[in-house]
Amino acid sequence: MAGVPLEKISLRQVNKKQREQYGWAIDAYNEIKDQLNKINSFDKTNPSLNEINNYIKNTWIDGQLNFQKKICRQK
Repeated sequence: MAGVPLEKISLRQVNKKQREQYGWAIDAYNEIKDQLNKINSFDKTNPSLNEINNYIKNTWIDGQLNFQKKICRQK
C-alpha cells in the first residue's frame, strides 16, 4: 500500500487488515476531494465572495468537525 496514490485505492481492493489500517485515510481523501469539488463548482456559477465564504463556513467547517468525530470513533 505504501507509495500508492490514494485515488488509485478503493476499499474493495484492500483486505480486512489493510482496511482497518488505511480505511480512515481513504475516507479522508474522498471527503476532502468531494469538498474541493463543491468549492471548485463555484467557478461555473460565479457567486459572490460572500456566498463562497458562507458556504465554506457553514459546510466545510461543519463537515470537518463531523469528519473529525468520525475519524476519532474509527481509531
